[in-house]
Order: sequence, then structure tokens, then C-alpha cells
Amino acid sequence: MDRYLNPKEKALYPQWLEKQEERRAQLAEEKKNREILSTAPPEETIIIDPDEPQPSYEYHLGNTVYIGADEYEILSFDENRVVLHDMQFPLFQKEMERAEFDRKVQENPMNDHLKVTELPPEEKTNEVPVFDIGMGYLGNGLTVWNRAVEENGDYQNIAHISPDGEINYYVEAMPEDVVARIEQAAEQEKQKTLFAASYQVGNKVDLDGKPFEITRIDDWNVELMDRSLQNPQPRLERKDSFMQLVQQNEDNSLDDEVHQESEISSIENTADEPEPLTPAFSQPKRSRVQTFDLHPDIPMSERHTFDLASHEVPEAGKKERFRRNMEAIRVLKECEFDNRFATPEEQEILSQYVGWGGIPEAFDENNSAWADEFIELYQALSPDEYESARGSVLTAFYTPPAVISAIYKAMEQMGFREGNILEIILAYLIQCRGIIKKCAFAV
Repeated sequence: MDRYLNPKEKALYPQWLEKQEERRAQLAEEKKNREILSTAPPEETIIIDPDEPQPSYEYHLGNTVYIGADEYEILSFDENRVVLHDMQFPLFQKEMERAEFDRKVQENPMNDHLKVTELPPEEKTNEVPVFDIGMGYLGNGLTVWNRAVEENGDYQNIAHISPDGEINYYVEAMPEDVVARIEQAAEQEKQKTLFAASYQVGNKVDLDGKPFEITRIDDWNVELMDRSLQNPQPRLERKDSFMQLVQQNEDNSLDDEVHQESEISSIENTADEPEPLTPAFSQPKRSRVQTFDLHPDIPMSERHTFDLASHEVPEAGKKERFRRNMEAIRVLKECEFDNRFATPEEQEILSQYVGWGGIPEAFDENNSAWADEFIELYQALSPDEYESARGSVLTAFYTPPAVISAIYKAMEQMGFREGNILEIILAYLIQCRGIIKKCAFAV
């Protein structure tokens, strides 16, 4: 070693030997670890108890699922295929075989929220069925379904009501309150059929001693015009209250004939007396606005005034706007069915109704991505309501308050403070600010 190393190299030689020993020890440790990893542990035998409830996966429209690290929403599914909406890239959709979808869902623990436990048959028989009733016109009559149960990707049909009020039940042993609601709806369908046979648009009726003309009839209400006024305002009455008013008018007509002779005689006695002259400016002005109370029996203390200014509608995509519209329609149908005002929570849902402008996909039966929404909307509305909604796709658009405020702010900066307003859209901010402030033109 002395022949080959100079004095400086001899001084560094011990350090080099120490590093070489450390390197040998590190390589030996790595070799040992590789041998441990290459040796597979014995497989554990998993014993499945047949009596133990086994989890399965249950899907519903709108559920969130995770395929790998990507988040999707279920748009539609059947026994063969599944269509998913990409939450990260909303313009794209993903379609895959049902078997492949089931496998990828089950292998991802982030989908455990979709797991349900299959109970043994003897335990299932003791379950109390849940009912969430919905109704809609499908074909000839009113179809009743249970939103709490799905069959083949759709709600479970539990009954059908013919236009004559006959009920055909598809499910046995339903709760009494559910049967009562179905029977009440059947009675209303029967009354609607009788009403259609008795009254038509254009008929003349006398209410409260005034001649009215029927101008519109829908499933629940009758619109009337007082033809004794020069500029009449529409009067809306529920069908049942309208028929009661007509009956009362017929009962009162007999009393009117009895008192007619006495009234004529009193008029003849006062015909020769001159009427006192009253200046026109001192005479009370007749109101041109005709109002009515939908539920006069409900005290004011039990009514709730909804403040639109403090409940702005948040921005949302087409699917979410469709869902809000359907929830508002459901609440409206329930309030009409129960003959009551909306609760504060229901008023919040109703305030998010934005119309069908800009959502033509919901009325396109050939759009596979909106197939479920098309069926849901078609079933929820009567034929007249459906045609009216479809006709509003190009005419009824929700204008965000930010746009309205910006337009009027610009008008105020240009010097417009007050004057006549030609309103071409519904005055949304009448309730917000007490004055008409919305997209309009000054004339």
C-alpha cells in the first residue's frame, strides 16, 4: 500500500474504508427487504356468514358517484347502460356499460354512501312501507305515484283515477291518509268533469248581482270578467267556490223577485224628488282594481308575507333550474290540493321558480340526456299546463336582479328620475322597492 499511495492518500484511506463498510451494510439491508417483499403472506380465508346482512349499492337519479378520482352525477341508468354528468367539466358526459359501472363503483371506497343493507326476507316483511305521494296527468286520467319507491328507474305507480272519479289501485294495504288523499283527488276529478259539462269559456253568469263572463278555465280555477265595468280586471275563483257563488246567486234570485215590487214602488215615490247635486271633485273615485281574498277564513296573524329582496335566487345551471321549477310546481300543487296558503319554507321554494325560458331541453323528447326530466315534467302538468309551459320557452326568461339594477342605474346616470314607464316584463322589484324598477323603456 505504501508503494501506491502518497502521504495525503494514506491519511484519507481510513475514511474511505469506513464509507465502503457503510455502503456494504446498506446494500445488504436492501437485499433483505427485497426478499421480505417477494415472499407473499399466506392468504386469509374470509368466512361469509349467510345470516349476516350483505351490503349492496343502490342508485338514484342525481346521486354523486366517484369513478377513480373523478366526480360524476347520475343522469340516467337502466339494466344495461349508465349516463353520467362530469362535475368538473359540465359540458361532457360519460356513458358506460352497467356491469363496468357497478364494478368501478364498488371498488372505490368513496362510494360507500351508496351502500344499503339487504335484510333477510323475514325482516323485510315487517318493514312499514313509506309513501311520498305525487300526482300527474298521464294518458286518460290522473296517475298517482309513490316517490319513495323506484321501479325500473321511475317512481312506483300506486293508483289511477279516471276523469269520472273511478279509482284503480295498483298497491294493496296503503295507509289510511294515503287512501284519503287519493279519494279526495278522485272526487275533485269527478267535480271537474261535471264542471266541464256545465260551464264553458264564454258562458255568462251572475255573481253578486253583476254580469260576469267566463274567460278561462284550468284544472283548479275559473277566471271571470265583470262586463259591467269599462276596464274590467280578471277575477279568479276556485271551481268549488265558484259553484257555491253561482248557487247562492240562484237562491238569492227568488228573494230579489219578492222584494222587486216594493223596490219599484219606492223608486216611483222618489222619482219626482230632485237628486242633490254633488261636485265631481268631491265624489269618491271608483277603484279600477278588483281584488279578492283566496282564503278569507285564514286570519292575518297566520299569514306570512314573503320578502323577495332578502331571498335572491342564486345562479345555477339548467339541470338545477329545472329541479327548482319542479319543486315549486310540486309545492303549488300541494297547496292547491290542500286549499291553503304556502308555509314560509314553501314560499322559499316557490321564490326560486324561474320559468322555462332557456330550458328547451326539458320539452325535447328526443334528447336522451333530458329523457328523465322530459317524462317528469310531462307527468306533473295537465295537457293545458304543459302546452302553456312549452310555449313560454322563448318568451319567459328570468332576469337576475343584478342586471335590472345595472340598467336602472345607467338610466339614472343619464338623468331619468321619474316618468311614465312602459313595462314589457313582469315588475319583479315592485315588492322589493315599492316602485316599478325593472328592464323597461321610458316613454
